[in-house]
Amino acid sequence: LLITCVTLLSCNSLMLDRPGNNNNVNLISKHFDDLRNASDTINLLKLLSDFPKGADLHSHLSGAVNPDKLIDIAEKNKYKFVFNKSNGKFIKFLISSNNSTPNEIIKNSHELTKADIAEIKNLIILDDSDHDGSSSGRLNSFRNIFDALDELTDNTDIIPILVRECMLDASEQNISYLELKLNPLGRKNICGEKVNIDILTSSLIGVVNRTNEMLRREGKKTVEVR
Repeated sequence: LLITCVTLLSCNSLMLDRPGNNNNVNLISKHFDDLRNASDTINLLKLLSDFPKGADLHSHLSGAVNPDKLIDIAEKNKYKFVFNKSNGKFIKFLISSNNSTPNEIIKNSHELTKADIAEIKNLIILDDSDHDGSSSGRLNSFRNIFDALDELTDNTDIIPILVRECMLDASEQNISYLELKLNPLGRKNICGEKVNIDILTSSLIGVVNRTNEMLRREGKKTVEVR
């Protein structure tokens, strides 16, 4: 985000290099530098969020929703949370406890402790300490995350909720165009039933239209989704 906005600031300096606009560009650039130099994280993030952005391309739906919201969605849809019995590490979201093993502890949402929630976030949020820096190490780390999320984020009853959350986040960050990636083939709903691709497509079109209508009513930025 920081790199994107720095680039946009630079691009705007070129695009707006015409009479009457230089002062605005200089003021924005100075404001950005002042916030960064002062380590004013709160106002810097607000500036970056408010700054106009074009598109968020090739955004994988499974990894596009923040961890707090994923946990909230799982709780509201009666998912269970699976942890390793020996080390307490979070393993995955689970809709049915029939798929567990003896080395796993399964918790309902009301049983989660602060430490459990921290473990869930620790798995979902990938940083450089999670791999050895090699291509295979990074790939394995991503696979671990998607393995943990699959039963939640591949659920056809959950996918429209995730799309809506991505749109709300994009609107808040002033993003005009959102390209979400998912593979809906063979996906099942919460009852374990395979869903027709046409039905899922219709559901997604509906949630996009309803979300944009809500954003319009609230005077917020709408988001084109593909």
